[in-house]
Amino acid sequence: DDVYGSQVLTSGCGGATNQGACEAQLPIGSCKWDISQKDGVCVDWGCHSYPTEPTCEADLGCDWDTRKRPAECVDNYCAVTHVEEQDCNADRTTGGPCHWNSQIAGDKKCQTLVCSDVTEKCRCLAASPKCAWESGRCLDPSSKPLCSGNGDEGSCMADSACFWDTSKTPLCQVSECYVLCTQTTCLARAGCAWDGSDCRREPAGCAGHTDASSCRSDSKCLWNVMWATPSTCVENPCRTHTNEQACVAVAVEMPAPCSPPAGNPDYCFLNVCEFDVMRAPACNPKACLHTKEGTCLQESGCKWVPLTTPAPAGPPSTLVDYCTQEKCQHVTMQQCENDPFCVWNDPLSKCEEGRCQKHLGELRCDQDRACHWDVTSSPSICLPTECGALTSQGSCAGNTKCAWQQPDVCVLTGCDKHSGKKCDCVQDPACTWVVDKTGANGHCSKTTFSTCPDLDVAFVLDGSGSMSRSFGNHPHGFYGLMETLRDWVRTLPLTGEDHTVGASSSAKGGGFRLTFIQFSKAEAKPSEDHPTNCAVGQCTDGLLSGDINELMGDIDWHEANYQSQWTYIH
Repeated sequence: DDVYGSQVLTSGCGGATNQGACEAQLPIGSCKWDISQKDGVCVDWGCHSYPTEPTCEADLGCDWDTRKRPAECVDNYCAVTHVEEQDCNADRTTGGPCHWNSQIAGDKKCQTLVCSDVTEKCRCLAASPKCAWESGRCLDPSSKPLCSGNGDEGSCMADSACFWDTSKTPLCQVSECYVLCTQTTCLARAGCAWDGSDCRREPAGCAGHTDASSCRSDSKCLWNVMWATPSTCVENPCRTHTNEQACVAVAVEMPAPCSPPAGNPDYCFLNVCEFDVMRAPACNPKACLHTKEGTCLQESGCKWVPLTTPAPAGPPSTLVDYCTQEKCQHVTMQQCENDPFCVWNDPLSKCEEGRCQKHLGELRCDQDRACHWDVTSSPSICLPTECGALTSQGSCAGNTKCAWQQPDVCVLTGCDKHSGKKCDCVQDPACTWVVDKTGANGHCSKTTFSTCPDLDVAFVLDGSGSMSRSFGNHPHGFYGLMETLRDWVRTLPLTGEDHTVGASSSAKGGGFRLTFIQFSKAEAKPSEDHPTNCAVGQCTDGLLSGDINELMGDIDWHEANYQSQWTYIH
């Protein structure tokens, strides 16, 4: 208690026994000394002194608050807060409940809006508890307010305009999001989402979406057609990545019947995101991520492709069927040729998906000798090599860099194609005719390597788990390394000798023999570090080889048998 003169000020007007003490009660102005009563009496003067709604509403400075239990008369927020017209109108423009009524005498011109005069939902809800929004109209509190009809938590939370609040009555209240009138104010509030016209409470994560349409309309979510039966809405694994390297590295495991070869646990992981700088956000899920033929064919624009991917010199072939986007539906040659995924079929006058563009990822792309993984484009894609783009034997023969390889592919060759043809060799600017010290045993070698001695090179490959991370625009570091080696090997002047030759090599100078050994596993068997028991022409058997087919077989084997283990050093 405080002291006013010799009078103790108690809480409440009734405790003051003289005018000075009465008018000094806090808050100032809440008590009045009533001289109409004998000897004068200190009485309540604020809005809460009105016991009924009619007497409360008769005072322009008061509002009847039905949110309180029991309801009571409280200060009119607008009349008490805003005395100036400018301040009052500013409240209204920011979604507040006030408007300036110049017809009212005195200093209470800033008033709460009259419900029936309000046509905007947000302004009506902002005027609560005086007004309630229902069926597109702003009504007085005697009408049933929005959300109050949802009697249980399930139905309340199913309505994104509402929120279940156990501290209030009724329990189902209008959410704080729903009263925000603009997209800017809506998105600034955590937990709110703008649906194009209203601000609504975000559902309980992506799981709140129960159908493909609503899930896909939410950029934070992905309609899962891969891992779950039936399909469900899950968090979008692409949305948090802002650079291409991280985006294209996102991979998820494909379900059965995909079965990874022994030692290659990542074989059945599929990259699900693509990076396109022309879109915002740039990292998005790929189209047609179905793992079942039935659901794939049900979605417009998707097609089902059966694909057999062998694991050379290792486990048996694994059948991997996949769903992909139907591409190359262009009707004109120009449209077709402007699309990097497509080629124009002249005999059929038809736009078709190219041989290389059909490959889903880098691993399958570079195992096709007509193709290469193009990391200079965004997103990275599988494209034909310079020779691979030549689809007939005649056109292939017309390019000096290329040679036709049966049954149906034009491949880039080295200077060895001029074997025994000195004149052809010296006419090729990339090649040089080389002879040994005696001046005999001439052969054609790439100019870059013409002065090199015969070289035997063994590559020791890091097969540890850390190599599964992205490497530049290569989604998988180990595969990126192997494909870089594959491209390099294709440019080398190889001796042409298979792995059985060994020390009896008759290399003529400037030729290469190679082998590849992978390490990561502790106490690994030789058969886990490189292919073994190979027939001539299939792989190196862990030995040195100058045969291009054996070296390609080795690289294929290592890709299919990536160890992905911790590295142990003894």
